[in-house]
Amino acid sequence: MEPNTQSSKGSGGAFMEAAPDAKQEVVDKDHIEIFRIKVKKFMSATVFGRAYADALMVLSVLSCFQFIYLTYDGHEDLAMFDIIEMALAALFSFDWLLSFFMADHRVEFVNSFFSMVDLLTVIPIWITFNSKQITYPEVKQLDDAFLYFLFGLNTTRILRALRIHKKLMFVEDEVARALGNIILTVVVMLLFGSAVMQYLEEHVQHLPFHTWTYAVWVTVSTVGFGDISPASSLGRIAVMIIIGFAVIQVPKMTNDLLAKMALTSIYARVVYIPKKNSTHIIVCGDLTSTSMREFFVELFHEDHEAGNTMALILQPRK
Repeated sequence: MEPNTQSSKGSGGAFMEAAPDAKQEVVDKDHIEIFRIKVKKFMSATVFGRAYADALMVLSVLSCFQFIYLTYDGHEDLAMFDIIEMALAALFSFDWLLSFFMADHRVEFVNSFFSMVDLLTVIPIWITFNSKQITYPEVKQLDDAFLYFLFGLNTTRILRALRIHKKLMFVEDEVARALGNIILTVVVMLLFGSAVMQYLEEHVQHLPFHTWTYAVWVTVSTVGFGDISPASSLGRIAVMIIIGFAVIQVPKMTNDLLAKMALTSIYARVVYIPKKNSTHIIVCGDLTSTSMREFFVELFHEDHEAGNTMALILQPRK
C-alpha cells in the first residue's frame, strides 16, 4: 500500500507543479489575443492604417509598371532596380506576416487569393537572390527547370495591381463597382498574360512587351489575326490557359454586370458591405427572443469574422 501511496503523491505533486505552467500559458495566449485585436483595430480604424494600405496599393501598381519597364532593353543601372525590388519584397513579406498575425482565421487567410499572390511574388525573389537567370535552352537538369520556373514566377508581380480591388469594395453603386472590377481584372490579366508569353517565348521569338500585349488581346477577343502566335510548347499551353480564362471568367463578370444594370432601383441592387472600422451594430424592430437568438448565432458565426463586433439592441422594454 505504501508504494501506491507514494506514487499517488508523486503524481499529484507533478500535477500541482504543471498546473501553474498551464495557467501561465493561457494567460499568455490571452495577452497575445488582446494585442492582436488592438493591432487589427489600429490598422483598420486609424489614419496611419489607412495610409499604410493606400501606400501598399500605390507601390503594387508601381511594381507592376517597373516589371514592364525592365522587359525592354537598354537599361544601364540594373543594380538600382534590384535593390528596389528587394526592398519591395521585404515590405510585402512584412505585410503578409502582419496580415497573418491579424487574421481571425489564419488557414482561410493563407488560402485566400491575395495571400497567394503575395507569396508568389516574394518567395521566388528570396530563393533566387544572387542567382543568375537561366534561359530555356540552358535547362538540362531538374534543378535548372526549377530555377527557370522560379524566375518565371516573377511575372506574378503584375498581379499585385489587383490590390486596387480592395478599394473598389468601398464603391457604393453596385453597377460602378462591377464595371470597375471587370476593367481591373481584364487589364491586369492582359498584362500578366503578356508577361508570361514573353518569358516563355523569349528563346524562340524576341518580341517587346507591347507586341505580346497586342497578341494576347487579339487572342482573348477571339479575333485571331494569326500574325503572332506561340512557337514553343510552353507558349501554346499558356495560350490555352489564357483563352480558357477569357471564355469562362469574362462572360461571367459581364452577366453579373448586366444583371445589376437590369435592376433600375439603387436600393434593389445595393448589397451591404461591412466597414472595416465598424466596432458595433444596432439591432432594432419587433424582435422575439427566438428570432434574436437565430440572428446572433448567424451574426457571430466564425465564418463571418464578426467576433470583435459589439451588438446593441434597442427595444422599448427589457
